[in-house]
Formats: sequence, structure tokens, C-alpha cells
Amino acid sequence: MDLRETVARLLNVPKSRVVIKQEALEQLEEAITRNDVKSLLKDGLIEVKPKKGNSRGRWRVKHEKRRAGRRRGRGSRKGTRKARGAVGKETWVPKIRKIRRFLNTLKHRGVIDKATWRNLYKMAKGGYFESLAHLRTYMIQNGIVTEDKIKAAFRGGS
Repeated sequence: MDLRETVARLLNVPKSRVVIKQEALEQLEEAITRNDVKSLLKDGLIEVKPKKGNSRGRWRVKHEKRRAGRRRGRGSRKGTRKARGAVGKETWVPKIRKIRRFLNTLKHRGVIDKATWRNLYKMAKGGYFESLAHLRTYMIQNGIVTEDKIKAAFRGGS
């Protein structure tokens, strides 16, 4: 194990960040304890380079251009229209809450069992249903419930 590695272990930093000056080599070989190494560090014969971070400069420039409407063309897009920006979220959140509230009500009132509820819940999370009306239609067409059962579940006040 070389000197830099030893110092790095003592100071708990990576070997690449330890810089030992030529004058300190003899003294470092004589250094036995942690305190000896720390005193050499204090004297400036051993240096620990600062951590490097990721510059945000390039991001800032790009972000400013995007705020001005640049770099937003067809070729730069990854998600669907619904998935991009706050517009998609503003429509998704109320819709999914409404669907989940409906499913939870049906489960608590015993109209659907737990397994069916879980399956429909996951489908809703996956974006299968366009609206609450679509969910109701799906349930009726697939024989999960009847229209009468749904109406009866909500007749008792909700």
C-alpha cells in the first residue's frame, strides 16, 4: 500500500483527492500515528483537494432558452401531449381521484370484491380509463356489475 493510499484511509477520502508534496515524503515515512499525519496536513505538506460537483451552468443556459420557447419542437419531445407539463397533470389528478373515489365506494358498499377492486384500481392507475363514464361502461359490458347495482349503491346517499 502506497503512502497516498494510507493517508487517504486515515483521512477517509479517496486516494485521488490526496496530494503529497515532495518535501513531505521523508516526514511521512516517519509518521506513525494519525496525529502525525494530521500535523503534516496542518503544516500544508499534505493537501486534500475539494470535492468536485456537477456544474449547472449548461443547464441554466438551456433552461433560459426553454423559458423563451426554444428547444421545444417536435424533435425534442419524449412524452405524449397529455404527459408533458402541468396541463396533463391538471387533467389527470381530478380524473384519477374521481375514479378512485368511485371504486372505493363500490368496494366499501360490497358491490365489488377486493380482487376486482384491485384489478380495476391498477387499470385506472395505468391510464386505461378515459373517464368515470368509461369505467362504468367497462364494468357493465364485462359483467362485473349491473347498472342497477351501481345506482343502488349510490342511492343511499353519498
